[in-house]
Amino acid sequence: IGITGDVGLCQISPYYHPEIVNNPKFSDPWWQLDQCWKLYSEGTRFYGSDHAGKVYDKFKLVSN
Repeated sequence: IGITGDVGLCQISPYYHPEIVNNPKFSDPWWQLDQCWKLYSEGTRFYGSDHAGKVYDKFKLVSN
């Protein structure tokens, strides 16, 4: 669950897509990915990925 309440592998909004999030198949990661692709191919924007590039340069990955 994301900080905005979006869920799943590609952070689908339960508000906008309850038919996906409430489907019993939602626990199947392959089914989820199929739904993500369907949304994307039909024009749905995944805003987290839109904004990711804006913040990556503000973080530095370090290893222990």
